[in-house]
Amino acid sequence: MPEMAPLYVRPYRRLVLKNPRFGLFYTPESRGLVVHAVCDLRQDRATILRHLRAS
Repeated sequence: MPEMAPLYVRPYRRLVLKNPRFGLFYTPESRGLVVHAVCDLRQDRATILRHLRAS
């Protein structure tokens, strides 16, 4: 169920991990899931978006 995590910002989805301090950012594609980043969610949104756009 690759679409179970909510959209964070298109096309990335964010899944909060068991330790709620971390989030897994991924995109579902035809070949499977592509993981773009695992980030500390205590960072501000702008920092997280910079990490995602650098991938």
